[in-house]
Amino acid sequence: MALEEKLKRLTRLGRIFYISDEEEDIVDAVMSKGEKLPGWAREMFESADYDVVGGVIVERHEILSYDNTPERLRISHILYRHPYLNKEEAMRYRQLMLDAGFTYAGAIDFIEKHLKKDKDKTLRWLEKMAKEMKSLNPKDDYMGPIDEYESIPPTYGFHKIDTMYKRYEEEKDWLKSQPHMVRRLFTTPKRCETIEQLNKFMKKCYNAERHERKTRYQKVYLSLTKEQKAVFWTFCMIRKKELLKPKYLKSTTKGLLKIIEDANEHNIRQVKAKLYKIQKGIIKVKYPPSKAEWNYIWNIYKQKEHRLKM
Repeated sequence: MALEEKLKRLTRLGRIFYISDEEEDIVDAVMSKGEKLPGWAREMFESADYDVVGGVIVERHEILSYDNTPERLRISHILYRHPYLNKEEAMRYRQLMLDAGFTYAGAIDFIEKHLKKDKDKTLRWLEKMAKEMKSLNPKDDYMGPIDEYESIPPTYGFHKIDTMYKRYEEEKDWLKSQPHMVRRLFTTPKRCETIEQLNKFMKKCYNAERHERKTRYQKVYLSLTKEQKAVFWTFCMIRKKELLKPKYLKSTTKGLLKIIEDANEHNIRQVKAKLYKIQKGIIKVKYPPSKAEWNYIWNIYKQKEHRLKM
């Protein structure tokens, strides 16, 4: 069906938001569609996180529960994710998380990672955290040791939630202070649904100066300051990591990621050589990573290597 025929069937807003891989550059379309909206709607479009579904741009939003309790802390959800907990333990876990103020995604992810390893120890630690967090001044940290767990430092600092939100608000204020086309550019990596689309977008920004006929977002990129470019590439790298990570990781892959995580400036090159030999089959492993897992492993390695050189 021709593009003109498709557009005839859509409403006015539908025509604005319709995009096509064949007819348009998706990233450029996402950045330019909002200009055709009236003022109030354009502000919403520019400030929100949008997604591409089929040929339509849709707004991504958080699903809030009726009493503002995160869905992940509802008993039914807890029992579904953690079948090794009985209902009493699930209720205890939920209450301790609420008492500690750990209702945001980062805290839930952190606690549940350790809950799976040792539920009794984690719940005992969480009880102490909840008690301490209740008595904290918002500017204080409570340092809770969890030495036995892997992949975390000897102590882990927690702020009361209002302090974290304050920092988040400061970041949002900085973004809101940017010109609207710059804000669109910053959120564009999140709208890329495939690694190919993100790589194409990043490459076109990186090589923007060489293009004779520059797209809208290439012109915006070239106008960025050094600070703005640093923020932009950070957003790109975060999205790249999300897109590269396979849905399921084999135990071997997790082990290799742990080796990369523990590497330092003295042995990082040896780690690279070992990864290469495993990938080429010179070193045999029981459950070799898939191609997607190797892409993810090497991306994590490059980030680690970059951090060690800084």
